[in-house]
Amino acid sequence: MAIIDLLNIHKHYEIQKILDGVNFHIDEGERIVIVGKNGSGKSTLMKIAAGELEFDDGERITRQNIEIRMLSQVPKFKEGLSVREAVEAGLLELQKAKERFDVLSAELAEDFENQAKLKEHAKISHYLDHHNAWNLDDKIERVLQNFQLKQFETKPVEMLSGGEQRRVSLASLLLQKPDVLLLDEPTNHLDVYMVEFLEELILKEKFTLLFISHDRTITCYDCSKVKMNGTREE
Repeated sequence: MAIIDLLNIHKHYEIQKILDGVNFHIDEGERIVIVGKNGSGKSTLMKIAAGELEFDDGERITRQNIEIRMLSQVPKFKEGLSVREAVEAGLLELQKAKERFDVLSAELAEDFENQAKLKEHAKISHYLDHHNAWNLDDKIERVLQNFQLKQFETKPVEMLSGGEQRRVSLASLLLQKPDVLLLDEPTNHLDVYMVEFLEELILKEKFTLLFISHDRTITCYDCSKVKMNGTREE
């Protein structure tokens, strides 16, 4: 079953027609690469899929309560955050859930037949499982190291270059593990080692993934390719 469906999508900018009756869907667990020449509408399609851009005609259908996150070309951060705080900013709900889980675990050790607490404990456990968020501190350290951000972790994020800020945003998105992850040229500003780490993480975490990339060094097993003429290759 599709978790994002775009039906007969039309989009133009002034007199330029970008998308003309495009149909597109992505299923749960699927990984799709969009290919096409510059100006063919790849980023426009992705922004519409994310719900960040209005379209002129057609229909966008998404599964209820789906979490969709997109890597922006120009990331925005709250003023005054350090690099580490910016990475952690998207993880607050997960961190609070883990803290609540630990409190409930301690309380249930003394009150193990409390049905309300057992139900809440199971619900939070499922949430943390879904986001693979049991060892967030270790994952934060690893992503800071592998994206070469550790040396900047206490530095204000606004003091970083545009490429470094994109790495901060990418690190936070990967750690959030949303239902659908949309990446527009994620390997820009990454060296070979960081590209390998990104590939490893994507394959390991089994994201439902839609991405645009001109980087031929990155591989994506079990990916479909969508050409902007509407064809799809397995």
